[in-house]
Amino acid sequence: MPDADNDPNKAVIIINRPYAVMAAWSNPTVFDNDKPIGEISNGGMLKWSRSEGTVKLDIWHETRGSHTFPNSEIHAKFDVKNNSVYKFSYGFGGILQPSSLKLEGDQSSKLYLTSVPPGAAVYAGTDLNNLKLTEIITPHTIEFQDRVTMWAPECYKMTLQGYNDSPVVCKSNSFGNRVVYHNFTCPTCPEPPLSELPIRQKNSPNVLIPPAIPE
Repeated sequence: MPDADNDPNKAVIIINRPYAVMAAWSNPTVFDNDKPIGEISNGGMLKWSRSEGTVKLDIWHETRGSHTFPNSEIHAKFDVKNNSVYKFSYGFGGILQPSSLKLEGDQSSKLYLTSVPPGAAVYAGTDLNNLKLTEIITPHTIEFQDRVTMWAPECYKMTLQGYNDSPVVCKSNSFGNRVVYHNFTCPTCPEPPLSELPIRQKNSPNVLIPPAIPE
């Protein structure tokens, strides 16, 4: 559960709300696992610490005990670890546009699917027993943007003629970039940094794209 002491040895969550003239009147309430943390004012910031685990984060504007302006609501679920800081930027939407919640500094989330050698087919699915062949051939990059830039849990496998299949890799729900990499010639070699991965960006409506949270 959240703590009021902002213990740096626990997971620290910070939500910044940039000032916006059109939303000056609204102070939505932030909840961590249904416990109210406080109101976040226009141009304000909330900071709290909590034990590691799963966060069910809810933000809404409340009037007389009832939710108002559904577009202003944010609902996200993600995991946090102790000794880590999670900084978010919250944009209040209101009537005309939906609200947004993004990791600070992240304008988008990208899924990098890459292999050595390139040319591998990619299987993806909600769990290791439901993998389906996609139209993706590595290297492939998919950019995702939404109200909450967060990937849903997803499992992946790569196959390349003449090599053993890659092991199934399952990724938990997460913010930011997601990398799925396999070296067919050296399966035990460490994954190189993102800057050294072969990348090709291509979006196709026919490609299976991992869903976001919330949908």
